[in-house]
Amino acid sequence: MAFDDGQFPGNNDGWSGMNLYSQPQYYEVAAAIEPQPEFLGMLGRAYKERPRNSVDALLYGPDKIPSAEAIVPRSNLLKESGIAILRKDKVNAYLKFGPYGGGTITTTG
Repeated sequence: MAFDDGQFPGNNDGWSGMNLYSQPQYYEVAAAIEPQPEFLGMLGRAYKERPRNSVDALLYGPDKIPSAEAIVPRSNLLKESGIAILRKDKVNAYLKFGPYGGGTITTTG
């Protein structure tokens, strides 16, 4: 549900400026526990513009990580959560819909 640049939409009281690639230490540990291509790819993208010199990389990370490959973003709908992201070329539209508060309102009368 992140935008093409890895940034998360700021929902409700959420923090703006959060990014998929700003916390590579989590991917270092994840790649050590379960070396899936997705985690290795995230590491490659996270270290594309920064040095890989963290304690987590030393203790947990794989010896080598692949070079960063582009992710092909796609539209996604999470109907039950009331969230959608629509993508076309370089345009992203994040939509939040559904009842306020996520609950059901009943009235008696």
